[in-house]
Amino acid sequence: MKMNSLIMKKAGNSSLLIFCILILICVLSCKKEKEEQPISVGQGAISVSTEQTSAKIDYIGLGTSFTESGVYYSTDSASIAVISENTPKVISVKLDASNFAANLKDLSPQTTYFFIIYIKDAKGKYVYTKLSKLTTKGYGIKWQVDFSKTIKLIDILHKDVILIGQPLNTDIKNYKVTLGSTVCMLWKIAKADATPADYMFYIQVPAPTPAGKYKLTLSYLDKVIFSDDLEVLKGNYYYVSKKTQPSFPVSSFSYFQHDNKLYTIQTGSNKIDSWNSVTNEWSFVGTAPSSITFAEGSSGNELNGKIWFPPAGSAEEAFHSYTPSSNRWEKTLLFTPPNSNDMLKTYGSFVYQEKIYCMVQQIRHIKGNILTENLLKVFNPGDKSWKVIMNLNNSAWDYKGVVLNGQIYLLAATVIDQENASTYFKSTLYQLDLNSKTLIKKPDILWYNLPQGSINPSLFTHNNHLFIYGGMKSVGYNANVSTDMYEFAPENDSWTRIHLSHNADRGGSGMFCNVFNDKIYIAFGLRYMLDYSNYIWELDMNK
Repeated sequence: MKMNSLIMKKAGNSSLLIFCILILICVLSCKKEKEEQPISVGQGAISVSTEQTSAKIDYIGLGTSFTESGVYYSTDSASIAVISENTPKVISVKLDASNFAANLKDLSPQTTYFFIIYIKDAKGKYVYTKLSKLTTKGYGIKWQVDFSKTIKLIDILHKDVILIGQPLNTDIKNYKVTLGSTVCMLWKIAKADATPADYMFYIQVPAPTPAGKYKLTLSYLDKVIFSDDLEVLKGNYYYVSKKTQPSFPVSSFSYFQHDNKLYTIQTGSNKIDSWNSVTNEWSFVGTAPSSITFAEGSSGNELNGKIWFPPAGSAEEAFHSYTPSSNRWEKTLLFTPPNSNDMLKTYGSFVYQEKIYCMVQQIRHIKGNILTENLLKVFNPGDKSWKVIMNLNNSAWDYKGVVLNGQIYLLAATVIDQENASTYFKSTLYQLDLNSKTLIKKPDILWYNLPQGSINPSLFTHNNHLFIYGGMKSVGYNANVSTDMYEFAPENDSWTRIHLSHNADRGGSGMFCNVFNDKIYIAFGLRYMLDYSNYIWELDMNK
């Protein structure tokens, strides 16, 4: 019994000893594990200063002796969390027993870097600060002062926008500019006069850029150093698309518009065809009576369900009318002069207050003399009257007329120069006051301060503005067709030149413009002297 008690006592002591040993091992193990973990020393007092390609990090008040200190840094915060031999590192410059400075070089401008400060003690153990970050300075690139971040593209080349800032160098090859997906040209970097430390970046936005809101981005060595919004407003550059080509050759013709269709009448054959702007299809309509002579390029005027064609350059002064609903032609004879050599040529015509006004050249042979006059005459289909309203400038070679918002406008082609057997023209726009029978001159059409215009252009209205297109800039030995389009704004009496993405088919005396469904159609015309072109082009000025 005594022996058993002793054995049990010894067994109990052994268990206690084993338990104490296990506790001690656990404590020592935990202590060792704790000592092997990196020790965070907190943030202390970190001071950071940056430039475009460098940064300086000061760490003050560490209060710990060390054999080495420095900075691990990267643009990727995840790579700092797992430090390796490939992680960029800078060894610091020791300032005193507890302070140091690290100088980071060859950084990228306007870039965020993540960094951790490390300290290595005499035993080779490391302690670390928490993760911090810094951002290098950019170039200070900004828009030129007072720039609204909005441009309107004018003319056919480009529009300059200017940025200002401090580049690393002025080698244009190191830079790239984009407007959305379009690459723009950076054509010059030059010192700014107002702020000598700055440079100005001259950027060309190409004129064909469609209207809209874009992001303009400037990159240096593929690194974006500037990005901001830029809005492009609709300017005077427009896209023209080819719509159709009839199957017949056209050298000269008359035309009219009815029921959203374009009708053409071939000179000579008097064959009539129609084009549907919606379906883009041509149809044969019929043939006008062979007794009717149509003036080349003349336009019929629709009034009271009929299409009226003015006198076409013969001695007999007569209107011919066509009724589309019945396919019927009628002749209204107004005057037959006593001399068969007399002639009345219609330059152009328009409808105003249920009457048809014609700008004409009247030639009369009187007692061996030839009297030539430019006149404005009016035809009333109701009572068949045909009267002279007023004399026009006899020096003009051509007149066109149109009505816009109740106001009558006349366009005259006058000579600006004659040389080398050639005659050159300019166009002059007038507003006609019928009550006083006076013409009020509007500003000249100028391009680089030179007068512009043509003879026999197309004059039409669209979006409450006037437009002229085509015609002949000169006739004679140096005959030159016009592909110019100009827009006149009555609200401020100003002209704007319209640039088209394609020259369409050149004007000449056989072209015209019509408006269907809020779109402009440029049709036919002489491209070159012996090349007849039959295409119709669509111009949508709302795009």
